[in-house]
Parts: sequence; C-alpha cells; structure tokens
Amino acid sequence: MSPAAPSPIHEIQIGEGFPLGSTHELAVGPDGAVWVTQQDQSRLVRITFDSEPSYFPLAPGLGPHGLAFAAGGHMWLTLQFVNEIAQVAIEPKFEILQTYPIRVPAAPHGLTIANDGSVWWTGKYGGVIGRLDPSSGDMQIFPLPDRYSQPIYIRHDVDPQGSGAIYFTELTHNAIGSITADGTITEYQLPPGLSRPIAVAIRDGQVWFTAESGHFGVLDPSSGRFNVFPIPTSNPPSELASLAFDANGTLWLEINGPNGACAIGRVDSGMNVILFPVPTPKTMLHRIILGPKQSMWFTEMATDTVGWISTSPEALAGVSAG
Repeated sequence: MSPAAPSPIHEIQIGEGFPLGSTHELAVGPDGAVWVTQQDQSRLVRITFDSEPSYFPLAPGLGPHGLAFAAGGHMWLTLQFVNEIAQVAIEPKFEILQTYPIRVPAAPHGLTIANDGSVWWTGKYGGVIGRLDPSSGDMQIFPLPDRYSQPIYIRHDVDPQGSGAIYFTELTHNAIGSITADGTITEYQLPPGLSRPIAVAIRDGQVWFTAESGHFGVLDPSSGRFNVFPIPTSNPPSELASLAFDANGTLWLEINGPNGACAIGRVDSGMNVILFPVPTPKTMLHRIILGPKQSMWFTEMATDTVGWISTSPEALAGVSAG
C-alpha cells in the first residue's frame, strides 16, 4: 500500500459535546441527505454538504443500528436493544410509524430491503436471519446452523438484472452466508487464515467482502471459490472494516491501522490499495457507502464522526497506484 497525500477526506463531528463512541450505520435518504444511526445515543442524525447536522432523538434505550430506505421513502431501522424492527417517516415530520416485535431473542443488527420490498435483518446474538413482509406484518425467522455465529452485515443484489440474492456475514463462524426468499441458507466458509468477515458488496453476481484479519476478496457463489487479497502486514497488523463500490465500479475499503492510524483505501485495477489517511486518530472506521455527489461517506464509530471523500477525477488528481 502506498500513502496518497494530501488526504482529501472531510470530517463532521456529531457527538454534540458528549462523544459516546456509538456512531454506526448510514444510508442516503430520499431527500438526498445522509442519515446516520447513533446507537447508545438512541437517535438519528441527518447530514448534508451545506448545513449543520440535524438530530432526531428516539425514546431512550432503543439502540438503533441498521437502517435502509424503502422505495416509498420510509426509513426502516433495527432497534437492537429492544428486539424490534421499526418503520419511520421522515416527512412531513420524523416519527416512528410502527414497530414489529421479534418473537425470539435476536438483537437485530444489520438491515436491507430486497427488490420485492421485504425487510431482511440479522439477529446478531440470536444466530438468526429475519424477513418482514411490510404489507402483511408477517415476520419469518430463519435459524442459522450455528446459533452463536453472530450474523451482522446483510445486503441484497440490487441489480435489476441480478439474482436478487441476499448475503450476510457471520462474524464468529468465519463464513459468508446467503439466503433465498423461502429461507434456504447456504454458507461459504472463509479460506484458512481469514477470520471475522465484516461486510459484503455485491457486483456482477460476485460477492466482495472484508475480513477483520486484514484481507479483502471476492466470492463466486456459483463455484464457492474465493479470491483473496491481503493487506500488507504491519506491526501491529491492520484490520479491515467495511467496503463499498463507487459509481464507477471502483472498490473502497476502511482500514483500521496500527496505533490508531486509520485510512480509507481505494483499490485499483491491479488490486493495489491507495491510502487516504483519516485525520482523526483512533477513530475506528465502521461503515462506508456511496453518497451524494460522487462521494464515499463513512462512519468513525469511536469518535462519533462522519467522514466523506470525493471520488471525482478532479479531487483525486495526481493520485497514482503504488
């Protein structure tokens, strides 16, 4: 990996003077703003390029974590601390419209909305995957083979021409899982030497992933084969968090490096990683998405910070693979 300087990263502090280190997931809303969950603060934050952050408190102790927006504009949340899924309106005012209790202990964590509008979530401490049908309120629970596998991240194939398959990571079982609409589960065990898969990103039928052990790679679900790319070792070793593709199909990584030196990594066509150092140290990068204006937005969990980096050619002018 070769450092790229100066870093074009911008940061926005959303701790409001009392950082609790609990800034988690983020998604782009129908209003074009970036929305963020703060779990311990039990609130949502709305962020744009040209205004101060806006805060939307929930009742204390709900623990919002995963979020996504449905085609109709409503937000969906996992309320991890109270074992519920929530449907939320952001217009004309921010309010929880309905909650859906989960009938088994699950601690719902990640969340995604499939092409048919169904809401899928991971039960981190229940070892389950759940499916909610918003039209009927029906909740299905699908137990994983290992109830202690800690499923965390979940995403579906958003390509209209794709399979629509849903994939998730099993943190302590060291596997990537897939689930069909009828609940059929397939698990793909990570190759030896890899551990703690964090996130997945699906592109052209391939499942790209990060492992906290310091690896990223791609899974071909049709063959079950992995192609793995290690981050060069450091002392202590770097850990990977999440990943996402930009509008041009370039892969971006979050790297929690040694001694609190964190960076956003851009992967070139040769699988080399160009580093953009994050200004705030010991910030614990957590999630990354494609946001507005050709930018990648990410959460810095330990310091209650949100960052963004432009992917436009002008912003990255002079950066080359090394």
